[in-house]
Amino acid sequence: MFIMKNTTNLMMMVALFIIPLTGLSIDVYVPSLPSIASFYHSSANNAQNTISIYILGLGLSQIICGNIIDAYGRRKTLLASLIIYICLVLLIITSKSINYVLAFRFFQGISMGFIAVSARSVFVDLFSGQEYYRKASYMTIAYSIGPIVAPAIGGFLEHLFGWESCFYFMFIYALLGTILVYLYLPETIKHKTPFNLVTICSRYKNMLQHKEYVLNLISLSMLNSSLMVFALVGPFIIQNKLHYSPIFFGQMALLCGLSWFIGNFTNRLLIEVGRNHKITIALIVAVIDLLSMYGLSFFWFNVYVIVIPICILLVCTSVIFSNLFVHSPTLFPIFAASASAFMAGFFGLLSSGICWVLTTLISVNTQVPLIFGYASLILIIAICHYAVLKISRRV
Repeated sequence: MFIMKNTTNLMMMVALFIIPLTGLSIDVYVPSLPSIASFYHSSANNAQNTISIYILGLGLSQIICGNIIDAYGRRKTLLASLIIYICLVLLIITSKSINYVLAFRFFQGISMGFIAVSARSVFVDLFSGQEYYRKASYMTIAYSIGPIVAPAIGGFLEHLFGWESCFYFMFIYALLGTILVYLYLPETIKHKTPFNLVTICSRYKNMLQHKEYVLNLISLSMLNSSLMVFALVGPFIIQNKLHYSPIFFGQMALLCGLSWFIGNFTNRLLIEVGRNHKITIALIVAVIDLLSMYGLSFFWFNVYVIVIPICILLVCTSVIFSNLFVHSPTLFPIFAASASAFMAGFFGLLSSGICWVLTTLISVNTQVPLIFGYASLILIIAICHYAVLKISRRV
């Protein structure tokens, strides 16, 4: 029994090593966005779109890949997707045009969708009941590791070796993950489900008819976007307008990532507190924080009045995200893995569109447009939460 428990924990650790790659693939090169725009003689918006189009591919693949992974297993799919991901990283590094980078980033997002869902599905295979909830909280913590460490690493790599070094970091990390999966992660699925298009469509129909699930998907999309907005806009404000180095921006982004982690950890400490109660309090604090940030914008335009309020906001949004991310798939206990994959795919797709709109509309000259961007996201989350509360009172 002890040996089996250790084996299970080892498989879980391999999956946890893979999960941060989703965020690392974005955050490690965020400090390099101005350099990428300069290298390809392109606009800031095109450089930002290398992130948006990755999220688009990630979202599209996660909508369909859950059923493919259930049919063909976790291990083979994970290994194949990691190898494809590694090849795409090398193609990005050698690209001669920003258009090629955009294309390869889209396919990198697709491969990452299969990687992420396969890794998360390991938890569904290994654990159940309350143990699943306890272990699943580690997934959200692992997911937050990318935004914490990657920007700081990327800032140093950009400063010392240029933007290509950030992609070499992705290459090395994915290669290590491939080796770990090959050596220590056997197939975990107990019963493979034949790929049946009729069954898939029926499940998606059931999900989209569930009001609470759909409202949670919309909220998760806004929450994921809140994590991405600073990564997309921040480098141009802090590096180009406030004239700080990529290393300094990486340190500020690290603080933002740490704030997201603190939100995850706080939620774990408050696991006995009701989910809706935690979300309500987090929304109230977020609104107060944004109002304070807006008031300060009349007097100062510096890094402190931008980063500190954003860090507070990210603690709040992380608490909400953690609750909805773990709870939403449990609304469909019979096909929780498919519900989890569809959830991640849906909010990935919607986040991509939201980020594209916000980066198009948000000026990189002051913090005020950034504040209004965040305020619009929080407003939509609050409306969805109010609707969920009304539904829960009727039940």
